[in-house]
Amino acid sequence: MAITWTLVPEWEFQEVLEWKTDIIQSYSWEQRIALRQRPRRTLRYDFEANNADYISYANLIGNNPATTFFVGDYTQIDWAMYEEGKWIKNPVRQWAGTKTMVLTNNQGLWDVGEFTATKLGGSIWMLRSEVNSLWAGMRPQRVIMAPTVATRLSEPLRITTYDNHRVTFSASFFLFEIPAFWTGTPSYDQLSGGTTTGYVLHHRHHYTGNSSSTWSRNVITLDNEIEPQYISPKTKWKTYKYNFSLRFKVGFELEQFFYFLEAIKGRCKFFYLPIWGAALKPKSGIVAGQNSMTVEWFSNVNENLSGKWVAIEYQSRCTTQMLYAKISGIGVNGVNMQISFTEPLTDTVPVERIRSVVFINKVRLDSDTVTITYHADRSATVEMVCVNVNE
Repeated sequence: MAITWTLVPEWEFQEVLEWKTDIIQSYSWEQRIALRQRPRRTLRYDFEANNADYISYANLIGNNPATTFFVGDYTQIDWAMYEEGKWIKNPVRQWAGTKTMVLTNNQGLWDVGEFTATKLGGSIWMLRSEVNSLWAGMRPQRVIMAPTVATRLSEPLRITTYDNHRVTFSASFFLFEIPAFWTGTPSYDQLSGGTTTGYVLHHRHHYTGNSSSTWSRNVITLDNEIEPQYISPKTKWKTYKYNFSLRFKVGFELEQFFYFLEAIKGRCKFFYLPIWGAALKPKSGIVAGQNSMTVEWFSNVNENLSGKWVAIEYQSRCTTQMLYAKISGIGVNGVNMQISFTEPLTDTVPVERIRSVVFINKVRLDSDTVTITYHADRSATVEMVCVNVNE
């Protein structure tokens, strides 16, 4: 039995993506194997309903916990114009394979419709004429539309009841399939570290929540509680963890991040991460054809930085540009430091237009689970934890 879930969730909800990676660590390296090529996807919605709606859905679920629900995928919503009860314009997503959509508006009305044709390159969808005539009477009406997806409940409903006969409940829906728009290529910059190439996650951190970092060493501890503990390092490198938040506009920017996630497959593949919270202060501009720049003195000058990458972020008219350079050496330049690069720089930028100069770490995700939280202002935030890799 399949049921269309018509309740519209509160406008802050979560999408959870879960990969599965097997990680084998030795003393000097680690091997990562992707056991799940496509992520499992779960939607976590919160609903507010009256007792009648709650009892109706509770009975349906109680009668058959394995019920298939067709739920609106509100991660793919779009505002649109509804004209003559027939046409919906300008969807932002590719809804390949989807024949049914949920319609709602800001007055709490809802309906379920199907599209039967497209025109103008697929930018306009034609709805069934059987769609509730009430919509046609409200034209032109701004509505929210969301494609429906086949799901089942992945955990029991979490229910809260109130004295005023209102009920709130939370539900997690496990999707049977990954949507078709996961087939793109990320438009991210790439760095080549010898024979390997990795994407650069160049989005600036969302600073409402502070970023944080920790250093640790993986060790083996044996303790029989009689003799002194035996402690031995499990790896020869220190583990660097970096905690931060990202914020995206829902639409093209978020879709590109999805393509990025699909490319790295959870913890399986490495990528490059600019550490924005540890920016260097430039003391001079850069000149095309030269292979060095001067920055303010920094404390880790004694570390072996040869081979590390830096990102030079600068303002170019109304856009922000990124320039990547690989370090060949660092030396003292008076009271400042001079960074030398393996290749000549390609751009000329005065110092006042350089926003930041940051080191880039080679990292992977620390978890195979990525949670995206969608907000009412059509933005989405992601909490991420990355660790450095040695390979």
